[in-house]
Amino acid sequence: MREVKQLGWKIKKAASDKLPGFIVIARLRWDGGCHIEPPLKELPNVSAIYALLHKDQVRYIGSAENLRRRLGSYLRRQNAGATSPRPVHKLLHTALYEAEVYVLCLTIEKRGRWVEKLPVDMMLGAEAGLIATLIPDWNRRKSGGFIIEFPGAGDAAAMEIQ
Repeated sequence: MREVKQLGWKIKKAASDKLPGFIVIARLRWDGGCHIEPPLKELPNVSAIYALLHKDQVRYIGSAENLRRRLGSYLRRQNAGATSPRPVHKLLHTALYEAEVYVLCLTIEKRGRWVEKLPVDMMLGAEAGLIATLIPDWNRRKSGGFIIEFPGAGDAAAMEIQ
């Protein structure tokens, strides 16, 4: 597996404490369009859970089978409009007018494993746990004017792992 480089950009300790094991791999900025540093071709194409930080707040948690391809989807101009199938595209492009967005990631080498004779996808489980614990703004879904949050949102921090 390709090594993922930690970049030298500093984020507030409070933000990094919420995401133990995550490393900063990119910075998104607005300059007449959405740009990424380092260039997309230098980013790893690994399976990973990623977080988007805006103004030192965790705004979005996602997972990707190919992190480079997923981050590239955020750069495409057509995904900035209201017709994008992913609401996070429009939110991200709107946020970039105000401040840079940092991308942090945690690579997952082996997604699946067996627990009590049941197949478990570790990446999706970790992503859901982080969303339930941190309740990022951009992970909420709107339906009929109501914000639907994940069941048990906020309860995960109080759970004991056995």
